[in-house]
Amino acid sequence: MFQRNRRYFGNASAWLVIGMSVILAIVVIGLATMNYNRERRYMATFLSEKGATLIRAFEAGARTGMMGAFGTLPRLDTLIKETAEQPDILYIAIVDPTGEIIAHSESDETGRTFLDAKSMKALEADKEVKWRTVSGEPLAAFEV
Repeated sequence: MFQRNRRYFGNASAWLVIGMSVILAIVVIGLATMNYNRERRYMATFLSEKGATLIRAFEAGARTGMMGAFGTLPRLDTLIKETAEQPDILYIAIVDPTGEIIAHSESDETGRTFLDAKSMKALEADKEVKWRTVSGEPLAAFEV
């Protein structure tokens, strides 16, 4: 039996093979962790850019709507509802600085409070797009 194992391992001891296996496992786990973290960063960047694009589109629609009748609430609600029906969008909410929902993809949410004052302060509008992940009941969401 000893001669058979010797044939497979050559002159290497069993401890050397075990040590090499442990080192290989550590390297594979390290590379997998780095890849996972990189993918999370790429996904966050992609989703925040997608959200920023939607925000800019609604802002542009509101600005052009002020020139005509597009900015009126029924037409804005229609735009929000139609856009929110895309498969990768859960909801769209337009919120004022106090946290009150001005327009929402679900009509019954309009007028309610979206977030408390502290959370709204963290998401305060500026030139940089802000986002957060929210763990909800049916799905976790990426909010921009």
